[in-house]
Amino acid sequence: MTPDEVFEAVYLLCEGLIVAADTVLAGEGVALEPVGEFVLFDVTPGQVTETTRAPEDYGVPRCSPGDLKGGDSTANAEAFVRVMTGDDEGPHRDALLMGASLVLEVAGQAADCTDGVAQAKEAIDSGRAAQFLDKFRTHFAAS
Repeated sequence: MTPDEVFEAVYLLCEGLIVAADTVLAGEGVALEPVGEFVLFDVTPGQVTETTRAPEDYGVPRCSPGDLKGGDSTANAEAFVRVMTGDDEGPHRDALLMGASLVLEVAGQAADCTDGVAQAKEAIDSGRAAQFLDKFRTHFAAS
């Protein structure tokens, strides 16, 4: 599906609906990853705004899809832990920073994508992300 087709589908889907706010992505793999450009559709009442963004807009370098290749669930969990504890500062971290930034931006907690990245970096670098991960593990280990 081309970005224009996605835009039209979103518009037709939302036409006549009462929408508070929503965001739709379209791009390479339709995942927010630092591999290339993606299209962001900001859906608000009566309006859909289309913006093209790239990893560089977030202050992160592009990587190849192979740089983000996962493994089995154990390998993927270990990779996630390395990012959350600050031990991985490569493409996996960049992907997480971009995703967290967009969530913060859509939630109104970040002024823009670079502010969102700065907040996400601070959470990792200060150890708050690792503390959250520990609490998360403890909670579900007790269940």
